Amino acid sequence: MADQTGKPGSSRDKAAPRARTTKALTAALEHHQAGRLRKAEILYRRVLQNQPDNADALHLLGVLAHQANQHDVAISNISKAIALAGGVAVYHNNLGEAYRALGKLEEAASHYRQALAIQPDDARALSNLADTLARQGEKEEAIAAYRRALAIAPDSPQVHHNLGNVLAHQGKEEEAIACYGKALELKPDMAAAHYNLAGVLERQGKRREAISHYREATAIHPKDALAHSRLGKALALAGETDEAVSSLQEAATLKPDDAEIHFVLGNTLKQQDKIEEAIASFRRATELDPDFAMAHNNLANTLMLRDDLDGAMSHLRRVLELDPDRAEAHYNLGICYQQQGRFGEAVACHQKAIELKPELTRAHYNLVINKSFTPGKEATTRLETLLEKPDLPAADRANLHFAWAKILDDQGSVDEAFSHYRTANELRCKEANFDTEVYVQFVSKVISVFTKDFFEQRQWAGSDSELPVFIVGMPRSGTTLVEQIIASHPQAFGAGELSYLTRMVGTLPATLKASTPYPDCAALIDRETARQLAEGYLDHLRSHSEAAERITDKMPNNLLRLGLIALMFSKARIIHCRRDPLDTCLSCYFHNIPRVWDYSYDLTHLGIVYRQYERIMAHWRRASPLPMLEVAYEELVADQEGVSRRIIEFCGLEWDDRCLAFHEHDRPIRTLSFWQARQPIYTSSVGRWRQYEKYLGPLKEELGPAPG
Repeated sequence: MADQTGKPGSSRDKAAPRARTTKALTAALEHHQAGRLRKAEILYRRVLQNQPDNADALHLLGVLAHQANQHDVAISNISKAIALAGGVAVYHNNLGEAYRALGKLEEAASHYRQALAIQPDDARALSNLADTLARQGEKEEAIAAYRRALAIAPDSPQVHHNLGNVLAHQGKEEEAIACYGKALELKPDMAAAHYNLAGVLERQGKRREAISHYREATAIHPKDALAHSRLGKALALAGETDEAVSSLQEAATLKPDDAEIHFVLGNTLKQQDKIEEAIASFRRATELDPDFAMAHNNLANTLMLRDDLDGAMSHLRRVLELDPDRAEAHYNLGICYQQQGRFGEAVACHQKAIELKPELTRAHYNLVINKSFTPGKEATTRLETLLEKPDLPAADRANLHFAWAKILDDQGSVDEAFSHYRTANELRCKEANFDTEVYVQFVSKVISVFTKDFFEQRQWAGSDSELPVFIVGMPRSGTTLVEQIIASHPQAFGAGELSYLTRMVGTLPATLKASTPYPDCAALIDRETARQLAEGYLDHLRSHSEAAERITDKMPNNLLRLGLIALMFSKARIIHCRRDPLDTCLSCYFHNIPRVWDYSYDLTHLGIVYRQYERIMAHWRRASPLPMLEVAYEELVADQEGVSRRIIEFCGLEWDDRCLAFHEHDRPIRTLSFWQARQPIYTSSVGRWRQYEKYLGPLKEELGPAPG
């Protein structure tokens, strides 16, 4: 019967003595073993014309039929051979193979056992029986049969590999790894063993070793789409997203109709912030499999990043058609509603998510930030119950404490509120890895590189485009409010907090072929490189709006990159948002700030960072050639129209009264200020720190007197 390569194997060698009965049978067998199957078939049939009861010819003709995927014909011929000469082990083994090919596992196992009853030391029959038992779910029997086969033929890489598969399925990972290792020792180019070994290593968290074996598998079988896909997924988890995308794209080329591959590729492209490409991959996955709920969900989340909330909500509703009880889809739908300013509908979605999955703590947090609470304990009862769970992860505990604190703050319970804010931030701080010394050194390095002389020696920029407007400042300093005012102008577009420059800085050393990181490598930027960097950024802005004359980027941390921005753009506008230091820092501390600003979880860290922020902004005022408008939050809320007119004039736009009705603008708002930006100007946040003054000692100590 056919061996693992699909060619005639040693089982027919045992039949060779019987085949010598005629010259034609001998010649047929030679053709068969040489792969000349059509010639072999003609000769086998010639033998049977002369000797219809020739069991060997019937058997070997059955083998040919099996190799041609004519398994019913194979069963008929080999069964006739067995009827003529039933005591031949190889006949029963090969009949078992034909039955197994048809999925008739009981019949296959029966004939393997008959082969072994005739010839107990038949390693091939033992291996085939083990394979069949494994498919039937009889794992322990399969393992025993594999071990018996290896006792007879210890140098079979395929049996070692197949035993490894069963052991891995049973969770016996170390034994499985040993089996795969032995298979590869015997056959180093065994792609399946590399692939399956990689899978076990990946489950054990040994990702680097796993990636190495996935690479071997794809090198041996470059057309194996699944191996490329698994390699890509492992690389993405390891943070090697460029190579991951390359592997996944190769997998998609090899298997273009596989929805799962396009889904994983979409996830990886999104990780790279290649939003348009990610959207295309997720769309392809949903086209190939309209019932792929996670693809619809992830497409929706990615569309939200493009402010396509209608599209996102359409796909989330499709998720809920497929799975009405998927709490995360209700939660994501709630996020869409809150970004649109539809707070009542957002609350309903978060409540539904909590009803379906009480442990979804993100929903609890977003529920409370979408509404105000009057005095009453019932609002916190559910949070208290969840916090009693001993196995609740720290991140979830933090979400619940932030939610509880916000409720208490709404109710005016200052002391209790601060206690929960402190607990929430302490939990987040333990997960963070913020190093104040490293941060201070980085700020110092930026200041030392981008001096006034640095810019005077470079009287050029990559682009003279006036399209970009950079809004910088500390988080919670009014950046969202300023962007909302600008975005309300018909000739402007608010793109939100773009991570493009963050990624640019990360890849800049490689772009410049520099051995030093940013900011030191910035000295290597020449005019042509600056032009290329600027064009890339402008293309990214234009992907948000093709028609706008001004597009804002309000990533607060861009204040660390104003030197790079000055090299890219000679006419970029910088709007610096300022707010009372205590109000700014306390607002950061009271919000569940993303990890990118993990200094906000500690009052001392906040004070240090605020002083460094003031330090670097003072430096840019002295050294940067770019125009900068200072906007104080307190002045803006006290004189909305006057300050708003200055902002619009600074942007080089004609005044438009719609900028005063910024809260009516329906653009999606993804930042934590989504609620405030939907309200008319109010002054209640000015001086709010005074309510909590007695708790702000560490912050006030670090802030000290304002720098001169």
